[in-house]
Amino acid sequence: MIKQFTIIVSILAISYMIEVGLGLPIPASIIGMLILLILLLTRVIKLEKVEKASDVLQGDISLFILPLAIGIIDSVDLFQGKFLITILIVVISTTVSLFTSAFVMKLIFNRKKDI
Repeated sequence: MIKQFTIIVSILAISYMIEVGLGLPIPASIIGMLILLILLLTRVIKLEKVEKASDVLQGDISLFILPLAIGIIDSVDLFQGKFLITILIVVISTTVSLFTSAFVMKLIFNRKKDI
């Protein structure tokens, strides 16, 4: 399982280098997920090579979300006077995330059926 974590951390390191090197406004974690998705869909990396480590990480996802929540609470003064726009952004981004996740899962399940 160490090899699986190494693959995931290596992709995250590469995505961080891309974020910093190109000065992108997209977080390295998102870039890393896109890279991993592309590598999995093109079968450069087989699912079995990262599946167990992904299951472990997914099981502890609340631990990864906690620092984000604390950061938001810490920056609550930035949101003063912008309640409606903040709610609108949250609703739109959540909706887009849900539909994107559903679309990607549908692609993955259809691809598994073809195998």
